[in-house]
Amino acid sequence: MSLAVLASSAAAACSSSTSDLDHAQCLGRQYDALKPSLEQTWQDTLSAAKAADKYQAEQRSHLSRDLLDASDSPIQYEKDLRTSQQAWIAYWHAECSSESNESKGRTDRRLIYPTCAIRLTGARVGQLKNYKLGLTEGN
Repeated sequence: MSLAVLASSAAAACSSSTSDLDHAQCLGRQYDALKPSLEQTWQDTLSAAKAADKYQAEQRSHLSRDLLDASDSPIQYEKDLRTSQQAWIAYWHAECSSESNESKGRTDRRLIYPTCAIRLTGARVGQLKNYKLGLTEGN
């Protein structure tokens, strides 16, 4: 089962909870179950970015300096990936806080943040896998 399907079904899996507290705890468990996948996917993608940087450096080392101009600077896959992940983490916190704050006064407010966290985390795993696939297919 894909993580996107898993993430989108997390709320449904918890919908049989008998109270908001039970539902919130169930969502917390669902999110905790996604975190190892995010971490593993991050490590795999980071390794692929490092390998792409190394491959690119090796390829560039075989070219004459005369063939490389100032506009032909190397892509920094690892650096760009780390920057992207830092931005995603900031977005994740801001988006889920915003969604939660929009529900101020609603009784299900405490369910909004973990539901958002599950949705965005599942999506990020998919993004990282696609990025890694692009890196590995390009080499």
